[in-house]
Amino acid sequence: MFSSLRWKLTKAYTIWFLLTFTAILLILFFVFRSILFSIESKELQDLLENEKAAYTDGSVVQEQPYSYYTSFFIPESGKIKIFKKEERLTPAFLHYSKNARKNLEMADLQSADGKKLHVIYGKIPIIENGKKKGELFVVKDISHVHEQTERWFFILFLIGLITGSVSLLIGSKLAGRAIEPVKENYERQKKFVSDASHELRTPLSIFSASLQVMEEEEKERLSPFSAEVLKDLKDEMKHMNSLITNLLTLAKSDSDSISIEKAVFSFSEMTSSVIHQYQMKEKGLRKFRLEGPDDDPCMAETDKTRVKELLYIFLDNAVKYTAKDGEITLRYEPDHRSKHLVIHIIDNGIGISEEDMPFIYDRFFRAEKGRSKKLGGSGLGLSIASGLLHSLDGKIDVNSTPGNGTDFTISLPVLI
Repeated sequence: MFSSLRWKLTKAYTIWFLLTFTAILLILFFVFRSILFSIESKELQDLLENEKAAYTDGSVVQEQPYSYYTSFFIPESGKIKIFKKEERLTPAFLHYSKNARKNLEMADLQSADGKKLHVIYGKIPIIENGKKKGELFVVKDISHVHEQTERWFFILFLIGLITGSVSLLIGSKLAGRAIEPVKENYERQKKFVSDASHELRTPLSIFSASLQVMEEEEKERLSPFSAEVLKDLKDEMKHMNSLITNLLTLAKSDSDSISIEKAVFSFSEMTSSVIHQYQMKEKGLRKFRLEGPDDDPCMAETDKTRVKELLYIFLDNAVKYTAKDGEITLRYEPDHRSKHLVIHIIDNGIGISEEDMPFIYDRFFRAEKGRSKKLGGSGLGLSIASGLLHSLDGKIDVNSTPGNGTDFTISLPVLI
């Protein structure tokens, strides 16, 4: 239980760190990219102004080889004039120029030799005598800047992975320290419950035997009031013994020490025997029905005693909350393909309210707020059932409507 809690806390710490680090990384990347774009944009605008001035005063030289950037003039009609020519950049952008609609923008191009180019371009209209003559373009290759940015981003990503791994280890240690006081307190509480339950068994057994002897020897001399008191004492003894047994079962469940002794048995035969016991016990006060396939013995391999305990818990719970003349149904549905046995315990009793539903497996929880002992029990039954199901690798679900009854559904991977 605590190892699971520790892992959840560690995972929470690590996820929080990684999300924070990723957010910071993305912010840094886009801020840095924006700064680079701003710097390159300013430089490009200066180049555009210089090229425009050179074009206007006629000092520009056509087809001049240049490695820093390329510039050319695309007239409204006529031949394109290339001023500064870069071997790969110029033909690549001329092919792209029809898509260049913005005055300043970054773009990805592909050169004739297949190499990817990252560029920034700018264009400016040339106006003569109030009439647009064409557009002057300046294109600069910023592939080295882009590659460097990606390299920094990749380095930061690696640092993030390394830091994430370190944070996983640190988070595990922090989580271990955080749950240590809770774990120690829980272990002390569990040991107390177990020890107290064991210590109480002996005096309760002596007290129970003493009551039995008193009843046998003094039965004829007891007044009606004394006989009633003796009967109440015996009922309380049964309740205390049941409570101690339940506490010991819970202590074993908490420490994952519930022993599971697997054996092959017929589930249909076992349920027939269990339902027969309840029919004899209730003597017609409530109706019990058993539903399942007639031609399938439902051979299972698991701990028969533990499965029977589960059925007793849910059937006792159904009896407790179902009025006289009510109906309780035990239905089982084998699924041989998935090897699962699905069991339904259905009653038409008082049901469970939506507000109480999240707490029904809590220890000592009872739907009636005054914790009245009118219906008996200790409020531990469903907690024990939950622990037993965990030991049997089973699952449980519940559907209930107040006033119409409850359907507990158990799924066990036990069929052979």
